[in-house]
Amino acid sequence: MYQRIVIPFTEIKDVIAKTAVKRRELRGKEYIICKWEATTGYNFQLIQDENGRRSNKLCLVTGPNPENELIYDFLIANNTYVLFIIEKKPYHFDGAICVEYIVDGWDVLYPVKRDTLFNITPKYVLMDELISIESDAE
Repeated sequence: MYQRIVIPFTEIKDVIAKTAVKRRELRGKEYIICKWEATTGYNFQLIQDENGRRSNKLCLVTGPNPENELIYDFLIANNTYVLFIIEKKPYHFDGAICVEYIVDGWDVLYPVKRDTLFNITPKYVLMDELISIESDAE
């Protein structure tokens, strides 16, 4: 009897290079750069705002974004995301006025970081690692 580990990969999306962000080659859209943050009332921390300024403020992001589309292992791995803005509006939480970004898409910046046991997928593509163990009796 033997066991083999089978790891089928499902490609989620390609990542983008930081040089593409610096040259603003991102679909000609306005964007922000963020990291996911597990905080009450907010879901992302700004790294760079829509004007290209560095920031560390917390914000709320709604619309299709990594929090809604990725598994927890990718979120906690401290990846950096480019989120494409369609609207920016004030967001009131706990007596403070913050910012809510409504987005219509996102990309992940190279390199992809993972917080998984089997970290063997390439850093230039975001893939889901579905791990199963098969046993065969002889």
